[in-house]
Amino acid sequence: MTREGKEPPDRAGREALGSYAEFYRYWMPRLTGYLRAQTSDSRWVEDVAQESMLAARARWDELMTYDKPGAWLFRVATIMLRRWQARAREQCTSLDDMVTRGTAPVVVDAGGAEERVDLMNAVRTLPRRQREAVALHCLLGFPLGEVAQILGISEGAAKTHVHRARRRLAELLRPAAGPAAAPRAEGMT
Repeated sequence: MTREGKEPPDRAGREALGSYAEFYRYWMPRLTGYLRAQTSDSRWVEDVAQESMLAARARWDELMTYDKPGAWLFRVATIMLRRWQARAREQCTSLDDMVTRGTAPVVVDAGGAEERVDLMNAVRTLPRRQREAVALHCLLGFPLGEVAQILGISEGAAKTHVHRARRRLAELLRPAAGPAAAPRAEGMT
C-alpha cells in the first residue's frame, strides 16, 4: 500500500501513469535513488533528477506514446549524469583531489542503516557500467531487457555487468572472517 492508502500499480500500470504529476510522484524517488547509487554528490543527484524530469515534462505528449516511459527517463538521467561527470573530470585541476575522491574504504558494520550506506559505498566503487547495471536491476528491479535499453547495450552485456558487479560486491561486503556474507550481496534480486 502507498501512503495514500492506494494499492501500487503493477509494472504495466506504472509505465502508463496518466498525468505528469503521477509520473513525477512515482518515478522521482526511484530516479534519485538510482542516481545516489551512481554518485555521492547530492547536488548532482538532485540537479540531474530535476533536469531529467523537466525533459520528460517537455516531451510529455510524445513520452506517453512510449511503451516504457520510465526506461526513457532513466536513460536520459544516465546520459546526463555521465556528461556532468565528464565535465567535472575535465575541470578537475588538483591531482590530490582526483586521487582522494571516492576512495574511502568499504567497511561492513552490524547496524542496519550503516549496512545500506556500506552497500551504496561499495556500489560506488564499481566500474561505471557495472554500477549502473546493478543499481537498475538489483536495487530498482528493472528487468535485464530494460536495463540494456536504458544503458544502450545488449541484454547479454547487461547480464554480464550485473553478474560481475554482484561478484565484486560479494567480495567487498564479505567480512574478514570468511565467505559467509557472500549470499547477502548476491541475493540482491
